[in-house]
Order: sequence, then structure tokens, then C-alpha cells
Amino acid sequence: MISQKVFNLAGHGAIPLRKTLGLVDLEPSLVKGLYLKYSGEFFKKSFLYPCPLKQLKGLGVHSTFDAHGTLRFGPNAFNVDNVSYEITEEMIEDLKHNILKIFPFVDKTRLSPDYAGVRPKILHNGKLYGDFWVKGPLELKIPGYFEVCGFESPGLTAAPALAQLLARYGLPFGSVQR
Repeated sequence: MISQKVFNLAGHGAIPLRKTLGLVDLEPSLVKGLYLKYSGEFFKKSFLYPCPLKQLKGLGVHSTFDAHGTLRFGPNAFNVDNVSYEITEEMIEDLKHNILKIFPFVDKTRLSPDYAGVRPKILHNGKLYGDFWVKGPLELKIPGYFEVCGFESPGLTAAPALAQLLARYGLPFGSVQR
């Protein structure tokens, strides 16, 4: 049996996969960031975001916490050539410096490494594409082929809505408002 629809939601593998189909207008632009946990007391009623700087690769260093109350600061953002989740001492010190610029009352001795991630930003025809890339058969001229590239923050938040959008595609993809 041959599939009538193919959905490329392969994250960091989406661009290499689409290239096998002759689609060569996208390139990866990887941006790494990390978070540091904080063991001190801090405001936990809401996340705190500074005003983003122009040409920032993300929202900027901010405070966040999870359902268990673990407080984190981050992420920083810097270009990388490959996907690696390694956290070096230099990265930690750089992020601590950035945290203290925004939150000068944080005790840096209470900051410790938590995790790193690599955002799958994309370049379209050599220019940074600043949104999720969601395309289908009408735009890509490949019957039954759908793709999502550059699906970064707030990708997890947007995932249920995107799944609903993709699930209802018996319609021509370009005819649905997004």
C-alpha cells in the first residue's frame, strides 16, 4: 500500500529529508541556548521577561519555573554549526554574566547548569525566516506532501493547534487560513 499523505515533522532532520525531494530553498540556522537552575529565593508568581533587544535570536534571558517550582534563568542564544547539548564552563559563565545584567540581585553562587537545547531556525533563500514554516502540496508542488520546519519556541505550546490543522487536511493546504 502506498501512502497518500506524507508529513515531514522531523525537527532537525526535516531539511535533509526535504532535500531528498529536490526542495533546496531552506537551510538550517542552528541557535543553541542553555538554562541555569537557581537554588535561591526568587519571585515565582509569573515568568519575568525583559524587553527583547533588536536582532535577538530569541526572547532573551528570562526567569521561568516548572510545575515543581524549580526556577531557571535563560536561555542565552548563540549560533552553532551542529546539534550538541554539551554545556561548557565558558557557556555557564557567559550566561551568568547575562543573568546578572538583567537580575542584579541574583546570587550567582546559587546558579547551576540545567539543560541546553538547539533551536531549528531556518534560512529561506539565504534569509532568516522568522516563523514556523508550514507548507503543503499546493505551495510545494508535491502531491500529498506536508512539512513543518523551523518549529521552535513556542512550538510545544503551538503543537496541539498545529496537529489539528494538519489532521484536517483533506482540503488543499493553501485554502486554510493560518
